[in-house]
Amino acid sequence: MRRPDERLTIRLCGGLTLSGGGAALGPRQLGGAKVRQVLLALCLHHETGVSKARLVELLWGVAPPHGAMATLESYVSLLRRRLEVLVGGTAGPVLTMPGGYRLDVDRVDLDIRRFRRLRVAARDGGATSAGALRRYASALAAVQAALLPEEDSVWISEARRDHDDEVLQATLDAAELALAAGAHGQAERWAAQALQRDQFSESAWLVLLRSFELRGQHADGLRAYESCRSLFAAELGCQPGARVREVFRGCSG
Repeated sequence: MRRPDERLTIRLCGGLTLSGGGAALGPRQLGGAKVRQVLLALCLHHETGVSKARLVELLWGVAPPHGAMATLESYVSLLRRRLEVLVGGTAGPVLTMPGGYRLDVDRVDLDIRRFRRLRVAARDGGATSAGALRRYASALAAVQAALLPEEDSVWISEARRDHDDEVLQATLDAAELALAAGAHGQAERWAAQALQRDQFSESAWLVLLRSFELRGQHADGLRAYESCRSLFAAELGCQPGARVREVFRGCSG
């Protein structure tokens, strides 16, 4: 028998996967591309839900076919049936709200929601540095892979860009906190992850160089600065910013 505390697990990072009740579904098992897109829209807007009019626009653009609203409702019914196998035949997590639908987040373990909640908890002023670093580590672990890499809809691409910006900022925040807490190895790892997302992030270069300086790793600092300087010169035709150059002087001293 299904336990009442079991929840549906949905992963968007690394590709859509769903699991629950000892079963799993892949993106091609939901009943077609548009049924899948309904679910993705609800996941990406899990904090607010989505109106039917907006779902119609997302699925068909500004010129939907005749009867699009009825077709949308049939897609939602099909999605609910597909999810039944994962929720033990109980009422599923797709709820009706006035004028639209929303995801019942209390019954879904959604990776991007977990990331946001842990990030907020990490930034809570009452958290200790050690506690905040643990929360950042858990938050970032949930979203290391790309968001829905197999999807190419314009609105999903836009959501992916926003998500990437959010993860980059969280990684930088975590790296700066780790540096301030003296967790140099973690600070350098997060700075490197940030640079994988944005190689021109001066904030990430600063964390890396400051960590090397504080640890007395002058040779590593010199190599890192030369990589930064060469990159900026070749790609942007300029030097790194003044703060990076200032920290470099400390590393080379």
